[in-house]
Amino acid sequence: MVMGKWINGTGEGFDTALAIRMKVFCGEKGVRPEDELDGFDKISAHVLVFDEDGLPVATGRLFPTAEGWHIGRLCVKEQSRGKGFGDMALRMLLDRAARLVPDSNIIISARAEVAEWYKTFGFIQEGEEYDEVGSPHVRMLVNAKDIIWHKACGG
Repeated sequence: MVMGKWINGTGEGFDTALAIRMKVFCGEKGVRPEDELDGFDKISAHVLVFDEDGLPVATGRLFPTAEGWHIGRLCVKEQSRGKGFGDMALRMLLDRAARLVPDSNIIISARAEVAEWYKTFGFIQEGEEYDEVGSPHVRMLVNAKDIIWHKACGG
């Protein structure tokens, strides 16, 4: 059974989330390990998504900012993409933010290549592309009351 799990800060299970991030962002996308780690992990709620075999395949994090909530480090292992695991992780992060502060803004610094996917959840792009750790990104925002909830993960 596919399932998701929450991790508080850098507590139990964080090493698994970090391993996925390192594999995807550092191994595939060329992000330097020192750029992947930051002080926000300690204050974040992290989600881990497990596939039908109980293997961890996706992760992401949520933390508060002066502007609202920030979602980041959302990624899925290469062999598990296109199966709805990223959708599940994002839905869990959005749901938590919306439940905690129902009228809050949720911000993401999205890789430009996946911005269209975020738009399907109601995110809108703010401003032009910019470089972040060597790849094009865009700032995107959605208010919790404007989230588009799909009927099922993956579509």
